[in-house]
Formats: sequence, C-alpha cells, structure tokens
Amino acid sequence: MQTEKIINIGKNSDNSYLILDEKNVVVDCTAAENTEKHMSNLKSALGDGRLDYIVITHASPENTGSLAALMREYPSARIVASAAGIKNLTEILNSEFPYDIAKDGAALELGSISLKFFILPNLPWTDTMAVYCAEKKALFCGSIFSARENYYKDVISVYADYAENAAKRLSALDIRKVFPMCGEMISEIGTYIKEYSAERKTEPFAAVFYASHYGYTAEMARIIADAFEKSNMRVYVYDTDRDDFEEMKNALNQCKFFAVGTGTKNRNAYESVWRLVASVDMVNRKYTPCMVFGSCGWSGEGVYLLERFLKSAGLKVFEKPFLVKFGMNEEDKSKLRETAEKLVSKGEQ
Repeated sequence: MQTEKIINIGKNSDNSYLILDEKNVVVDCTAAENTEKHMSNLKSALGDGRLDYIVITHASPENTGSLAALMREYPSARIVASAAGIKNLTEILNSEFPYDIAKDGAALELGSISLKFFILPNLPWTDTMAVYCAEKKALFCGSIFSARENYYKDVISVYADYAENAAKRLSALDIRKVFPMCGEMISEIGTYIKEYSAERKTEPFAAVFYASHYGYTAEMARIIADAFEKSNMRVYVYDTDRDDFEEMKNALNQCKFFAVGTGTKNRNAYESVWRLVASVDMVNRKYTPCMVFGSCGWSGEGVYLLERFLKSAGLKVFEKPFLVKFGMNEEDKSKLRETAEKLVSKGEQ
C-alpha cells in the first residue's frame, strides 16, 4: 500500500493534483493544450494504480481541458463536483459519465485520509467548491485563491459578499497549505482570509457615470447628481474617460442605484462607457435601478444601445433614456431633474 501523498501533475502552474491513498484522486484538470503533459505526469505518478475519482472544483474550460482524455484512459473513475458543476460538465463533455454530487459538508473517504467539500459559489464561478483534507491540513481551492498579484482586486472583489462568506467558513479550518488551480502553492492563508473578510463600506450610495466630448452630457450628469443628493446618501460622479476604472467598476457593482450617460459617436455609445457597463455583475446587480442619459448632435443611438444592454443584463432601467440635442434649455433641465428625482424614490424602496 502506498503512503498517502499529494503530487502536482500539472504543467507550468496549470495545476492538477494527484492524491495517492487506498483510493486515488485527481483534483482538477489542466487546459486542453497541456493535456499530453498532464496525462504523462499522471501515468508516471500513478503507475499501475487505479484512478478512482476526478474532483472538479469548478467547471471552467481551463479546468476541464484534459478531462476528456482522463475519462478515456480511466473510464471507471467517478467525477465529483457540485450539483451545478455536474450540470455544467454535462454540457461541456456532451457525454454520459459516472459521477457523484459533492454536497456541502460531506466527506469522501479515501483510506487514511478524507476530503471534505465546501460549496462556495461565485468565486468566481457559480459552481465553485473548495476541498479540504484535514489529515494533510491542505485546501484545494480551485480559483478561489491565487498567489497572483492583485487577484482579489482584479477577479474576486465584485463577489465581495461571497468572498466574505468563504473567508468566514474557511477560517475555522487548520490550513497549512493551499493548492490553487493556477500559480504557486500558498503556504500562508491568513493574509488571504483577512483580505477576503475585510470590512467594506456598507453605507448606501448612488453613482453617476458619463462620457462627454463637448461638455453637454457632463452638464446633464451634474444635474442628475444634484437630484440624487436628495436621497440623503453620498453621490459619486465619474468621468469614464478620465477616472480610475477599478474604482468605477467597484462603484457600479456596489451602489444602490446609478445613472450612466454617453454621447453618440459613429452611431454608438462611447468606448469607455461600454467598457464600464460590461463589468457589471449580472448575477448580483440584477434589478438594480438605473437610468440612461446623454446628449447627441444627430441620431443619438448611443443611449438606446446602453438601455438595451442594461435591460438584457437584468437591471431595472427607469423610464426611457433621457436624450437631448446638443445643450439643454431650461425645460430640459427641469425635466431631467424631475426624472432623476423619480429614480431616487424608486431606488430608496
């Protein structure tokens, strides 16, 4: 009988882990382009042994690229994933396969060691789970953690509530080694737990985003911001062409309600506005109240394209876009202010 151990059988930080015990397990696969090396490493480490399970922490393409090859080589191996993960794998593989659904808090006994499952969705995949081995004090985290610089800020921060929940649950475990899907092993999880559970601003606020070439849309943004201030909450105003993108993205995904404005260029919204709204968290921002506004010189398609996108993303777009030709007259200003004040009352509900 082999002494239980954990071996990285991935390639160049595209990690996959083989756990050897009475029952042998592969945790996570590699990208498709690394399949040959993955298979070679697995066969070398496993020898004539049997592969009993393939555990998938989340069913992303880079995490399942070599899975089909493993299934062909070891057809009796059972795939273990969250319920959402099994559903996604069915669509990815388009074939039948033996599987077990990993339930939150359940354990998979391998012999002298066991694996316990923690279902932690939206970090960053909807089907994500973490796998803990108490005997080795090891956590297989998939894409929940990474030693990559600014990983929390770049990838996880938009799922801050889910990250906080994960930090709370995982902080109760004795973890000495963290095995991520990508990048180097993490030997000190404390700093990550602290970052994921850090206090965030919880007071409600509103936001106004705009891009303006001639200043007309910027003037509209100022009127809307003044109206929003009647909500007795802080209001942040951002020029999407000039202000920090990460700060704007966080504001977009944390504000109670917002307005977004654009001029029209080549019958389209401005590129900086598109970049921002494309970063909206479509899962957690669904039904967020918002309005679209802007000034144009001719056709004005930009605001209508934005409206269509935000509606398709599930946000609650208030009334129709407020569009003016060039500058506003006093009646336009009054109507714009009135529309923004109506959004405030909707946003406070």
